[in-house]
Amino acid sequence: MSDRRSTPVHPLRLGIIGHPISHSLSPVLHETALRRVGLEGSYRAFDVPPEKLPQTIDDLRRTGIDGFNVTLPHKESIAGLLDEVDSRATAIGAVNTVRNDHGRLIGTNTDIDGVIATLRPIAEMLRESQVLILGAGGGARAVLAALLQEFHPASVVIAARRAASVERLLSDRIFSPTRVEAVAWEIPDLRRAVTDSTLLVNCTPVGMHPSISECPLSPDIPLPPRIAVFDLIYRPLRTALLNRAAASGCLTLSGLDMLLHQGARAFRLWTGTDMPMAAVRERMVALLAQE
Repeated sequence: MSDRRSTPVHPLRLGIIGHPISHSLSPVLHETALRRVGLEGSYRAFDVPPEKLPQTIDDLRRTGIDGFNVTLPHKESIAGLLDEVDSRATAIGAVNTVRNDHGRLIGTNTDIDGVIATLRPIAEMLRESQVLILGAGGGARAVLAALLQEFHPASVVIAARRAASVERLLSDRIFSPTRVEAVAWEIPDLRRAVTDSTLLVNCTPVGMHPSISECPLSPDIPLPPRIAVFDLIYRPLRTALLNRAAASGCLTLSGLDMLLHQGARAFRLWTGTDMPMAAVRERMVALLAQE
């Protein structure tokens, strides 16, 4: 899918659909970017329960929205409601960004851009290693795709409370020589997986605002100081998992970097203009620090 070749001449109408907790800061991100590059427009958050998703898509199509993001719990289910889903989103099995191309709603996935940009500084650390992913939803799909396409670890282990979600993710994955397997969500199995891994990625919502004291890993599972821990959650900026990892001497990676880079790719698709990353990051960090 190509970027727009010129900036829009009308005020942009953008938005995000999903659970309000998971999209509460996206309007700040994109409206800050719009103001800094001198574009007119607005970015609105829509709280959309699953049963109202089809009607919401029809309403957005009818009102001529220029583009929107998709978050929990719709990343996997929205594909069948769009006019087209590009090869990237199809391979990943999840859509997080939609653009309106002359009345056609086209889905793609920019989460993978956010994952790649966040993990690139530790790329050499990941090669020929094991990665443990917690969760099997849309975020986990993007993380798995980024690992297989860009970083080529020796193996990826996926753990989730719902075995059916893991089985679906394993059956849909793209071809790769990397070994991908499931592990039971039980303390002994998770302890072994953590011990054998170089990177742990939390793709579950456990620890997200307002439940900031929760951690996806049991206290009975130690975090070795040699591993890196990446939490896709960005609100709070430092989750209970990241605080615990830092206390254990682990390298920590925040979900804010993923949020910014996936947002920058979406912004480019909608506007044809690069997001002013430094200004947007400064605004986001300041806002999150107040919580």
